[in-house]
Amino acid sequence: MTMIKLGDILPLISCNDVRIVDEENEEICLIRNGFRDVLSEAFRNAKVISIDNEEEILNTVNIYITGAEKG
Repeated sequence: MTMIKLGDILPLISCNDVRIVDEENEEICLIRNGFRDVLSEAFRNAKVISIDNEEEILNTVNIYITGAEKG
């Protein structure tokens, strides 16, 4: 099974904001469209668990990750 990293997915989402959520369903951050380069290398290397969107949060893609060390 291939591991997909957060850094692999971010460049593919070009028209929406990105909400990054950890394995405990806690929001880590919300990245506005155009500000993808603000994440540390530790977060870019985090494993993507799943991707979805919620109708209540317009123009935002949720990316669920694991393996990122929180400072």
